[in-house]
Amino acid sequence: MRERQSIILLMFLFQIYKGIIIRKKSFNQKLKGSKDFRLDMYVLNSKYESLIQIPSEKRKYYQVEAGLSGKYYVCEGKSVTVNKYGTITPRNETLYWYGKSAYNEPQPGKTLDRIEITFSTGGAVVTVIEGNESYNISIYVRDYCQEYVEPFFRDYIEKNVTNKENNLEKFKSIVAYAAQYPYNSSNGHYLDLVMFKSSNDWGSCNTINHLNFYIKGKSHTRFAGNDPDAYKGHLNIAALIDGKFYIANVGYDISNNINRPWYVTERNIGFSYTDSENGIIIYQYDGYDEDINVPSTIDNKTVIGFQYECFRNGLQYNNKIITKITLPNTITILGDKTFKDLKNLSEVNIPIKVQEINMDNFMGCDNLTSINVDKDNTKYCSIEGILFDKNKTIIFKCPINNKNKNFSSPLSLKRIEEYAFYTAKNIEIVNLNKNDNNIGQYAFANSSIKEIYFYGEKPEFGKNALLDLNVTIYYPANSTTWNISNFDPVGAKDIIFVPWNPIEEGPEETEEYDGTQETEGTGKKDKGFLEEHKTLLFIIIAIVIILIICIIIVIFIKKKRTKTSDGIESIKGELISENMN
Repeated sequence: MRERQSIILLMFLFQIYKGIIIRKKSFNQKLKGSKDFRLDMYVLNSKYESLIQIPSEKRKYYQVEAGLSGKYYVCEGKSVTVNKYGTITPRNETLYWYGKSAYNEPQPGKTLDRIEITFSTGGAVVTVIEGNESYNISIYVRDYCQEYVEPFFRDYIEKNVTNKENNLEKFKSIVAYAAQYPYNSSNGHYLDLVMFKSSNDWGSCNTINHLNFYIKGKSHTRFAGNDPDAYKGHLNIAALIDGKFYIANVGYDISNNINRPWYVTERNIGFSYTDSENGIIIYQYDGYDEDINVPSTIDNKTVIGFQYECFRNGLQYNNKIITKITLPNTITILGDKTFKDLKNLSEVNIPIKVQEINMDNFMGCDNLTSINVDKDNTKYCSIEGILFDKNKTIIFKCPINNKNKNFSSPLSLKRIEEYAFYTAKNIEIVNLNKNDNNIGQYAFANSSIKEIYFYGEKPEFGKNALLDLNVTIYYPANSTTWNISNFDPVGAKDIIFVPWNPIEEGPEETEEYDGTQETEGTGKKDKGFLEEHKTLLFIIIAIVIILIICIIIVIFIKKKRTKTSDGIESIKGELISENMN
């Protein structure tokens, strides 16, 4: 009996200990010392103070007991501040609203609508030092209004959404919820919709996305300002439901401010477009694909190009997931900044008919490795993912994340365009042939380039061509144009000049991209497996040879042992026979 009670007691204590450990781990992973502890603080945006109040039992600030005798600093996070008295308070910010736009300070000449005090939420850690001891206070700042409104959302989902027969009907119920309240241009968040029972299109979209998250749906806010009959800043929703693409819209009818008009419309593709005289012009992509193959026809009409900021207009969502864009050979027009801010785009191809490329197209493409040009394009070509003119006399753009460590220009090169290697991450050594006589402004600025080898006369350097570089310049010792004493550093942090005697005129001619191994004549050049993997093949061959030798040795030893064993057995047999005799 006692034994059973002891076992029960031990099990009970173990469960208590387990609960404490789990709670402590979930409470804060950063708490290590015995004095460290964690607490929550609650904040409330000033615009909601007339409607709700933070309950008295919820902490709004914290006063460290040490007071003036201690020292304090925020060692992690930006959601709190601490003063010299040890008072920890949530960090706040004052916003001055003029219509839909907010500023950190008053704007002269504009009519102020309201002043709003907002707070930063999230985690922070304050270090407290008392004499020779220190400890950490881990704080999480929570929005009380967020906590207040969530039950309203859960209740609506439970009563009106989860009981629908399919995902499309569930999504429509969510859109209907956002449309039930009147339009108010000042309310642009789902908190506003619940608190003030009104919202603008920003608030409606914010609400739809938030509620759709409850049912694990996939949707994102879509810029709708380019759509026919939409006003400039309008937003709506792009949603993926059971593999199909939909546009959801909550509008504004001035004659009926309550129960705003709404719709959910299926689209066969994620592209929005206009029908021009010569063909389809795509003005936006809102789909969910990472690897995008742009169609050559839409509605049986030829796709010929893109409008300004076509892919960027997808706002926060698709500019983060797109990794590759393949364009059909029907494309003739690349609008300005077509690929701008596609942070994860690694590869793009330029089709045969494109005759004009604005380099702003690649602005903000921080992980772009290759710009590939169709081999039959008459205006441009590509060498190792770097964009040249067709005659290889001008370098237009080296992608920021181009994988080459060394770059050698073709003998035909005469100019490096402005910003050509700007912020390039990987290239460290550049060889420039004797014919290169012009380096544009900011051409190598803020890049990883460490060494530049010149084979000919000193070229003309544009403004800040070497901005922020620590670079060694190798120049021909016998050249009369390289006057180092009065060389303009063109923005470089530090330059070391080294005279040298180049034997050749410059780097050998390199082959342009030929469009091999790619759909519709685009993609990366196939250099051949042997060429790209010489070292790996050598190692594999060596390992195979060694294995063959080992196998031969093992077989030889095994045979020898078998032969020896047979000899021993025969000797044994003879001895046994003798003994028997």
